[in-house]
Amino acid sequence: MIAIALKALTSHLTGPIALFLCVLLAFALLGQCQATGTATRALAKSQAEVKRMDRDLGTCLANGAAFDEARKRQNAALAAASAADAQRLTEAGKRLSEAVQGRERAEARAAKLLKAGPVGVDACVRAMDAFETVKEQAR
Repeated sequence: MIAIALKALTSHLTGPIALFLCVLLAFALLGQCQATGTATRALAKSQAEVKRMDRDLGTCLANGAAFDEARKRQNAALAAASAADAQRLTEAGKRLSEAVQGRERAEARAAKLLKAGPVGVDACVRAMDAFETVKEQAR
């Protein structure tokens, strides 16, 4: 009797249990489909972000190369300007040395003239004597 009751009970419950399991599997499948769709959208978004980052990296690398070239040109121009400045400084030093020597010669001449003293009676004669002395020293 128990066997007959169990058989009747299971024969009446098999359909609803099967239906319940089908509905449960359908919801599980729907959840997986939604998760797959979300993952697919996230993947597409990530791929777009990677493309944008690749483009930005390319721009950055190009800008870096342009910066390096500009820096090299600037450094070359600075080196050239420094060399020119050093040359001008050397020339200015030589000119200063020549000017100091010229001043020393002029001071020596003036000292000789002052030592010689005035020879003539009036200012014109003394100026002419000084002029003649300078002419003789210049030869």
